[in-house]
Amino acid sequence: MKLRHQIMILLSVPILCQACTLGILMQSVTRIDAAVKEEQRAKDIITLTKDLDRLVNRCVLAMAGASFGVTDTTDYSRKVVQEKFQLLMKLVSSEPKALQIATKQSEDVERLLTNLADLATPLAHNDTKLFLAQFVNKDEYREALMINFDDLSRDSEELIAIYKPMTLELRPQAVKSRADLQKVLLALMISSIFLVSVIAYIVNKQTLSRLQILMENIRDFSKNKRSLRKLEGTDELAELDQAFHSMSQEKFRLDEIQNSLRAMVSHDLRSPLSAMSLTLELILEFRRDKVDEKTADSLRRIYSDVQRLSRLARTLLDIEKLEGGRIQVDVRAIDWESLISQSLGSVRSLAAQKKINFETVLSDDEAVFCDRDRTIQCVVNLVSNAIKFSPEGSLVKIQVSATKDGWQRLEVIDEGPGVPPSEIGSLFNKFIQLQQPDSTKKEGSGLGLYICRLLIEAQGGTVGYRRSIGESGSCFYFELPASSEFCSE
Repeated sequence: MKLRHQIMILLSVPILCQACTLGILMQSVTRIDAAVKEEQRAKDIITLTKDLDRLVNRCVLAMAGASFGVTDTTDYSRKVVQEKFQLLMKLVSSEPKALQIATKQSEDVERLLTNLADLATPLAHNDTKLFLAQFVNKDEYREALMINFDDLSRDSEELIAIYKPMTLELRPQAVKSRADLQKVLLALMISSIFLVSVIAYIVNKQTLSRLQILMENIRDFSKNKRSLRKLEGTDELAELDQAFHSMSQEKFRLDEIQNSLRAMVSHDLRSPLSAMSLTLELILEFRRDKVDEKTADSLRRIYSDVQRLSRLARTLLDIEKLEGGRIQVDVRAIDWESLISQSLGSVRSLAAQKKINFETVLSDDEAVFCDRDRTIQCVVNLVSNAIKFSPEGSLVKIQVSATKDGWQRLEVIDEGPGVPPSEIGSLFNKFIQLQQPDSTKKEGSGLGLYICRLLIEAQGGTVGYRRSIGESGSCFYFELPASSEFCSE
């Protein structure tokens, strides 16, 4: 499955879960709202029923008052009662039993008020005895009125009994909905934690761990390791890994061709060059009197070129061994004085041609752990470069000092033009030659500093460059351990 499809699935799963949870929450909230509305409706019905009881009593009193000549408000009271009953029947319309009771109650009230209207005939204030006699003579109306009034009271009580349970804190459905809502919230929290954990695990397994393998392959590739892990699958990361493996295999193949060609050239060059060098040396040494001066000069130039090619062949062999990790170093305690003295002895003739003087400054601790021959090769290379790029009659300083972390540093300081800032970053790379002020390049392969770096790093040290303290000049240095505990295995 492609990585983009995996990401879409991983994103859609939590969104779907959240949508389902939101739907459940909305449903629970709707049920609670409905229960609250039902509770409020029940309270309104009970309140309205009690109001009707009070209004009926007022109507009875109003009609009695009308019999004694008090202001007649019967019509108004009956109108209010009728409106209240219409509202009550609307509220209970969803419950057939309650609607039946309310309808009966409305009819009972209407009949009661009609009976009262028949009995309550207005009388003058001085006709009280006649009014009482009128009641006594209408026993049948009075008995019907009492029965009607009792029925009305029972209907009110029955109606209140239906809706009284609904006026508690919440209806049972609302309580259940609230409990369900709490369960849903708890389930949501647990499921969210679980879902996030699952997604994190899947992302870590499917993406981050695979990216880690790619990063390890890149690091191993940069260290020239050939054993690179492969990613399984068909997603974009697997395709990237396949392309990277193809590239690395092609690079290793080209490196093998390059190393083989370099080894072949260097080996094939050394034999004829050694023979040519020996022949030219014999001619110049023992047959000098048999050649004219012009021919002798040509032979000396040829001999110099042969020597340079021999050095180049040896350099190529050294690079092949160093890059392949096949060079052996013999690290032991060496005193700086003898090491530097032997190094300077190899370049004195070159220094004499330009009248270059040397100054050596040694530290109190004159011992360093290194491979003597390889370190001398590095010192000779650095000092030779300093002589090449220094003006005639100048000074080259070789200084040894101890660093703060217990290592020994050797610095070769010249009075030349220095290294342009744009070239400092590539100083110790392969085939790099510095540009001279006169825009010409000194003879060389551009491999000297590169070999120095490989040799010092093979001994566990480091190389570097800084500008000298003066206005011009360069300082090339390398650091090696001053104790065996810092030596690399």
